[in-house]
Amino acid sequence: MRHDFLSNTGSIFTSWSYSLNYPDEFIEFRIKQAPQAKAESFAEACNSDEIIFILEETSLLILAELEVLDLFLENISGFSLLRTVFNNINQAAYAYGEINNLLAKRIQLVIQKHLDKLILLDASVKATDSIALYTEVMLSHRSLLITDDLYLSHYIKLNCETAKFANTFNVIEHIFAVKLINNSDKYDLVAKACDMGLYEPNMRMDLLIDLFIHYLDADNVTDYTQTKFKSIFDKLFEVNRNQKSCRDLFFKMLNQVELRKSINVDVLYSLFKGFLIRHPIKTEMGLISVWFIYKCFSTAADFKSVICRSEQHFEYWLEYEALAIRVNGQLNTFKELIIPVIQELFVLEEEVRERAFIAIMNCFVPMTQEAELFTSLFKQASSNDSLMHLNHYSS
Repeated sequence: MRHDFLSNTGSIFTSWSYSLNYPDEFIEFRIKQAPQAKAESFAEACNSDEIIFILEETSLLILAELEVLDLFLENISGFSLLRTVFNNINQAAYAYGEINNLLAKRIQLVIQKHLDKLILLDASVKATDSIALYTEVMLSHRSLLITDDLYLSHYIKLNCETAKFANTFNVIEHIFAVKLINNSDKYDLVAKACDMGLYEPNMRMDLLIDLFIHYLDADNVTDYTQTKFKSIFDKLFEVNRNQKSCRDLFFKMLNQVELRKSINVDVLYSLFKGFLIRHPIKTEMGLISVWFIYKCFSTAADFKSVICRSEQHFEYWLEYEALAIRVNGQLNTFKELIIPVIQELFVLEEEVRERAFIAIMNCFVPMTQEAELFTSLFKQASSNDSLMHLNHYSS
């Protein structure tokens, strides 16, 4: 529906062309993506004869650009389009002098190939009101709207609470599930979609983790920017996005990955650098320290050994140590390593700080030099109003 509000584009095909070719800062031309449906619910819809698939313009465009629209329509029993959408595609395909009609023709040819599966939907409201059009047909039919337009799905939901949606990523997963593409194709298509006119790709966390592992869990990978995961990462953590939301998503992504796989330190460092380039909320040491605190705090201690140390927390410390040295090769002592962590602890509220301190203590064997020094430095910092005095401990 975005082209409905842009006065300088004549059609959705022109709007789409702008979204592909204008710089990223021209976000008015780009698509803020609607959510991805759960894999189970989309598979259930695909296997149902009662649910009508309605294809909205943004998804038609993306699926056609990815060259998977034909594969999808081939594998479902039927699909629907608004009559207005069908007419717009035909008009654009034959529009004289229209530079963007090649894509319209491609979509038209695919639809013609599957005309026996097509049901055209009519609505009584104005043809220019996308929200009202889709709301009316979804209220009248048991349907699932495949759309990549977040705003359209949001406004439909306000008037039709039972409305169900899916996006391009669901279609890609489906054609993989029915063995029309292989595993690598699936992930490459998602990355390619992110490279298109999307703003804030909206995928399920399980798909994001699969993509991370597919592209970054390889012996020869040391930098995410040298892989296709760059397209996904750069769009997920764009400069224009809310910093706190991005930080939370970044930490959640890393945390979920590490539940399945350990992350190469060089890859992890490249991700922290890439994030901070877009969202310079802290120094490299500061963000790595916050990440270490976050993991210790959110993980229950697991004391399996007689030395009373949580082995999982100790692994977190080893990862932090490796990352810290990767940031600053001059760090040699435990004291130099732990001070940035203490500094970040004192950014927290007092109650949370004390609980985080206890969680970090799980990294060390009680009464060892590390545990005693961490406790001593923490208590010294607690007794002062400022953390500036910590600087001389590292000298």
